[in-house]
Amino acid sequence: MSELREQDDRVAATGRIVWLIDDDADCLEIGRRALESGGYQVVCFGSPREALACKGERPVAIVTDLMMDAVDEGLSFARQARQDPLLAKVPIIVTTAIEQRLGLNLCPRTDADLAAMQVDAFVPKPATGARLKGIIEGLLARGT
Repeated sequence: MSELREQDDRVAATGRIVWLIDDDADCLEIGRRALESGGYQVVCFGSPREALACKGERPVAIVTDLMMDAVDEGLSFARQARQDPLLAKVPIIVTTAIEQRLGLNLCPRTDADLAAMQVDAFVPKPATGARLKGIIEGLLARGT
């Protein structure tokens, strides 16, 4: 148990906070575990509204589901976050299970598509901790 506490203390000390937004409690738990396995401290929100109301420490990245109460709620959140001085430069990664569930490929194909959506990456669910960590680290290295 002390080993876990030491790991938690190290993660908290790094300031490597990732916000995770999803209206599905199971997806939040799976995503939290995946991101924590990548060495991040994760703050979970059940809606974009909760995340936008948070005035805590600035995250290094935000991972949000695409479809929540509204079909494009994740993209709507991204547009609002880009207007918030705390979040404007934070990389935003959108996750979606729509391809898996409906066979639709909504993932942007170019950087211009991502820019038009005001997001930095689009990832099909389920995404492993290693995959999310790789994407986040790549975006942070690019200065996105």
